[in-house]
Amino acid sequence: ELSPAKQSMTDEEFRHEMTSPGVMKYVVEDELGQVIALACMTTDVTEVPWLSPKYYEKNFPEQFARQAVYFVGTILVHPERRGGRHLMKLLDSMGGDMVANQGVLAFDCCGYNSEQVHLPRIINKAASRLCEVEEVVLDQQTYYAFAYKGPKQPD
Repeated sequence: ELSPAKQSMTDEEFRHEMTSPGVMKYVVEDELGQVIALACMTTDVTEVPWLSPKYYEKNFPEQFARQAVYFVGTILVHPERRGGRHLMKLLDSMGGDMVANQGVLAFDCCGYNSEQVHLPRIINKAASRLCEVEEVVLDQQTYYAFAYKGPKQPD
């Protein structure tokens, strides 16, 4: 595993996201009509159980009031199609909504996707092709582990 936090959904969570009317779905298909990339986002931050709506309301009051805070919960690209243009196609589609609504795109990203996949950099590049964009790191969470090695020996 690449992250201490779960980076996937259960089947039930995925079905909920796919059927929720408050979640926008973006799909990229190949020339044969096979789905090769998928992204989901919502402007209803209450749809995402671990988000704090009050945080987004406080930090982006104008966009929050217009329901223009978009939270991306899922980005999937078929493993055999990664590293190509498919992610950029997804981001371009999503970016159209951002530009039209002068919205805020928010997401969480594990260290691996940030440092190895460079997802924030890719999203910034895609957004910068469409409009002026300001990248803001909202917060950072670090997972720690303390391995207890048994009782300390007396001095």
